Amino acid sequence: MMKERDTLNNIVHQLEQRTYRGEILGREDARLLCQADLQEVKAAACRVRRFFSGNNLHFRGVISLPKGVPFSVSAFEREARILASHGAKRVHIHLGRTPLSPATLESLCQSIQFLHKHEGIFIGITHANLTLQEFCQLQNAGCIWYHDFLGLPRAKFSQLQSITLPYDEKIRLLKLARSAGLEISTGGFFDIGETMEDRIQLVLEARELGIYGFLVRSPQWRNERRDWIPSITYEEISRTVAVTRFLLPASCIIMEYESNFFTDRGRWLLESGANGILSGISTEPFHIALEEGQDLGREMGFVIC
Repeated sequence: MMKERDTLNNIVHQLEQRTYRGEILGREDARLLCQADLQEVKAAACRVRRFFSGNNLHFRGVISLPKGVPFSVSAFEREARILASHGAKRVHIHLGRTPLSPATLESLCQSIQFLHKHEGIFIGITHANLTLQEFCQLQNAGCIWYHDFLGLPRAKFSQLQSITLPYDEKIRLLKLARSAGLEISTGGFFDIGETMEDRIQLVLEARELGIYGFLVRSPQWRNERRDWIPSITYEEISRTVAVTRFLLPASCIIMEYESNFFTDRGRWLLESGANGILSGISTEPFHIALEEGQDLGREMGFVIC
């Protein structure tokens, strides 16, 4: 048993060195990481993160447009400034599925340009109904990234209870955004009945798209204190994040963050190779989550950006 463990730990070291040489790890490599000692895998994942991304902790605030509520430039700018005032200089706005009129798109672009130029706020978007020309218009205005959440790999995608768009349409939009010059990001669920193989497959599918960011997201299951009550172990989630770091060595791995959301305020995910935090206006009390996340990052030696 001791010899087998030492062999697996040596394999972790070998896989770590391969990432430094720019080699792309695959499914079998990920499976080996799932068998090795968790503490060894986590420590190696953090070294990989530091090698490619330093100690930067990407902090992202999110604004979700309520269903049926039309986009308002003044409301968008107000909420972006609120998030920025609490440390989230990267702001993501979820615009839903309703097509944007030319006038609304132009107003949005002007806001993006103004917030970036005069207040140093970086903007990303999600919208389920954009053309290549509209993506290019947003990119020219200074929009940085486009996010569309996949949740599960193609083979399991139909199991999601609420699907806003078919899998292939999400992929098409992500590719379209990338062709317009935007960075793209997606993400996966934990704890909805998926297996480790499912998680690995989703990361591999996302990697083919050339993503810069991958969001780790829980289901919305809470008790009366809004704590997440997982049916899988924290160790399994931690291992998944670490394996994701090996498969996406230079990407931003983002954890969804709320006050009381994770054991020890999410420290165990940052110790597994994550380097991004997402929280937003819809999180109550959002400012506590934003400030706690930054405090945690600084305690761990990260530079908030």
